[in-house]
Amino acid sequence: MNTIVKVGSTSLYNGGPRLEVFDSIADQVSELMNQGNSVGIVSSGAIAFGKGDLNIPSDKSLELSQEQVMAGIGQPLLMDQWSKAFGLRSVKATQVLVTNEVLLGRVPEQRGTLADTLKTTESIGHIVPIINENDAIATEEIVQGDNDRLSAHVANLVGARVLYLLGTSEAIYECPKTKAGRIESADLGDFASLQLISEDTADPQGTGGMLTKLEAAKIFLEADNDRNDKFVFVAGAAIPEVLHNASLGAVGTRLTASAA
Repeated sequence: MNTIVKVGSTSLYNGGPRLEVFDSIADQVSELMNQGNSVGIVSSGAIAFGKGDLNIPSDKSLELSQEQVMAGIGQPLLMDQWSKAFGLRSVKATQVLVTNEVLLGRVPEQRGTLADTLKTTESIGHIVPIINENDAIATEEIVQGDNDRLSAHVANLVGARVLYLLGTSEAIYECPKTKAGRIESADLGDFASLQLISEDTADPQGTGGMLTKLEAAKIFLEADNDRNDKFVFVAGAAIPEVLHNASLGAVGTRLTASAA
């Protein structure tokens, strides 16, 4: 699997399902698959969908166990949207729920099983895995990063060379508050300075932000990258043709590790 696309919660649900984003991402990923690429999607949004289904305000604070219940309600609703979007393009969406314990090798036999499952999905063809943390039993990504770090670990597990981190922020900016000075590309050697200019989100629907995206990029770019041929693209999920345009440098920020 050469490409992993991570999509954040608020990009997929904001007062209701953002159908135009589901449709756009499904269209772009299907096109990549038609070109011979193997793509996996790491999708946040289960808790947001669950809250919406129960008419709970998105900014209402819940206990961790309550958020886990929301995830259990919302996950099938999230999958339904992905299945509909990809079904229109003759691609099957399959659900893959993971935990950081498995991804980090704390349960080695299950990590191997997960890798085999994703490899088999790739070999069958016309199937896209929709990967999310199993929030009903795991808590790490709920608390720490809205699937940003998890997507990096998934990308490393499957040997991907490209990781897209798509959210509501359209790029890394020199001045984040005013969205001025888009940084077109940066190297991992600039990690400390990038941290200083980045700010985390205050969005109640997502725990991730630019800092967690930078940390995810570091996890991904530092692993198995002797040839410096891995790329991270940080961009807005709602941007038209975002995957193609980000790869051209027209939108978003490209992160590399040539100086690592």
